[in-house]
Amino acid sequence: MRTGVYGRQSVLLASDDDRRYLETSTDRQVTDGFAWVRRQAGEVVRTYRDEGISGYSGALRPEFERLLTDLDGRVIDTVVCWKLDRLCRNNRDFQRLWDVCERRGARLVSLHEMFDSSTPAGESTIAC
Repeated sequence: MRTGVYGRQSVLLASDDDRRYLETSTDRQVTDGFAWVRRQAGEVVRTYRDEGISGYSGALRPEFERLLTDLDGRVIDTVVCWKLDRLCRNNRDFQRLWDVCERRGARLVSLHEMFDSSTPAGESTIAC
């Protein structure tokens, strides 16, 4: 398993009354990804970090684009993300990612949703 671990800075509003923001750093996301890969006896080949770039706006995310290129070029065969919304925030980007995963037989894993496209539950989720 040649894995790419993806992280994108996560910023959440603590509450409507409290204007402070809570962040999940890419360091934390990538560290958790490395731990999962180690438990699976895999190898992390690349890490991808898009710092402070919206996944929803459609803005170019250079590391996401590099991840797609590496998947298509078979540099990696597994993508691990902390949460699916860190990887893709719009349907267009998810479809682009999933098209490459299907074409190359790659695996997609989200740690927090406990989603793994290589399992029957993961396959049925994608089919929906």
